[in-house]
Amino acid sequence: MGFFILRGDSMQRVRLSLEDTEYTALSRMADKELRGVSDQARHIVRRELERQGLLKTQKQEAVDAS
Repeated sequence: MGFFILRGDSMQRVRLSLEDTEYTALSRMADKELRGVSDQARHIVRRELERQGLLKTQKQEAVDAS
């Protein structure tokens, strides 16, 4: 499975290998949150990067932009 990660104004493609059970769980999570599987994977990665302080949260970015 591949998914896209935002990088500035461009997107970079990342290949991600998942066990069948991991993919099934990701797909279920995506369905619950009304996202595609790739978008859900990107959302999870983004949240974790924000949690670890490696990316600004979207709220912080909005404050910086104003």
